[in-house]
Amino acid sequence: MKPIAVVSIALLSACASGGGTTPGSTSGNTPRSTTGATATAGTTTAATPGTTRTDVTTVHIGGVGGGDLRVREDDGVTEKLIAFPVDAVWRALPAVFDSLGIVPTRAEPAAKLLGTDGSRLRRRLGTVALSRYFDCGTTQVGANADSYDVMLVLLAHLTPSTNNFTTVEMTIIARARPVAYAQPYARCGGRGALDERFMQLLKAELLRR
Repeated sequence: MKPIAVVSIALLSACASGGGTTPGSTSGNTPRSTTGATATAGTTTAATPGTTRTDVTTVHIGGVGGGDLRVREDDGVTEKLIAFPVDAVWRALPAVFDSLGIVPTRAEPAAKLLGTDGSRLRRRLGTVALSRYFDCGTTQVGANADSYDVMLVLLAHLTPSTNNFTTVEMTIIARARPVAYAQPYARCGGRGALDERFMQLLKAELLRR
């Protein structure tokens, strides 16, 4: 009986050590190399708050050698609850984007969605260095966010909540690449400062009204 027991243990060990690919793995998140100076964005559908986003924003980079930058909005999403009715918050949003130095490229009043799904930035967002908001790596000359070509997605989606409150769902995604090299955009890490600044400006604007 001992040889049989040894074979059984060996088979179990082999099964436990076996691996496989993660279901749903895809290489679709890797953007194609793009160059140019003008960015226009394709259409995407906002996800219901509290669900996982699977939408894809296609940002077209115009100019010689232009192409598409595809951004999956399955992360970079945060939700905040604010003690104001949804219509009042919606009216305050344009002033918030203006204070940040962002020109909205997408406005959907019926869905209460406002923001940009493809703003191309260099060095600063408004008067603030991009490295304060994003970590795109560093080199010997400093933070990459302050010298790279940065593509920003920032969308605010409002939904009414209980007690006349509003849920503010923010999608903030930044990708960057060196200005002098036609290589794919790489994802930057968020520092949380832009989310915080957005909400500070929103609350201040609502209290002024």
